[in-house]
Amino acid sequence: SLHRADVEPLCQPCHNMKPTEKQVIDVPDKDNACYSCHKRMGNQKFVHGPVGTYSCIHCHPLKSVPKYAVRQREAKLCFECHDDLQKKIATAKVKHQPAENGECTSCHSPHYAPNTNLLARVGLPLCAECHDDLTGKLTTAKVKHQPVENGECTSCHNPHQSDQKKLLVKPDGKLCAECHEDIPQQL
Repeated sequence: SLHRADVEPLCQPCHNMKPTEKQVIDVPDKDNACYSCHKRMGNQKFVHGPVGTYSCIHCHPLKSVPKYAVRQREAKLCFECHDDLQKKIATAKVKHQPAENGECTSCHSPHYAPNTNLLARVGLPLCAECHDDLTGKLTTAKVKHQPVENGECTSCHNPHQSDQKKLLVKPDGKLCAECHEDIPQQL
């Protein structure tokens, strides 16, 4: 971080390194103390809400130690706003391990990302970071399930929680019948 006692004096001639709350809340971008250095964060394709309004202090308090450190880690901080997801995860029968462990940044970027939902990657490249057997199985499989081959993992699996085994979005017979019209007759 550049917000260190040994570095800040180098920035201070041009930048406000000790802003007040008034200088960072409900202030137009160009006048916001955080904006002058962090403006590229808000100019990305997908931006976290507080970043888009340069409301950095929502997560990074002015008086934290070390300076501007997040006031809580991972899910505790995320669930302050995303409490609906916290409730779903808490009551689900099946939980995706990173979601259950509150490791939001395993999949999501806290500031901005090139993909929706602030995902660092999407589909198979993201899922294969932990489920490394997927790529090998896909390479050697004689028959490939099209959503898997296309990297559309979330078309069948919920990335956070489910009441179905294997995090399926619906019971497997109903889920399969959405694409395979002949399935209901075979059941």
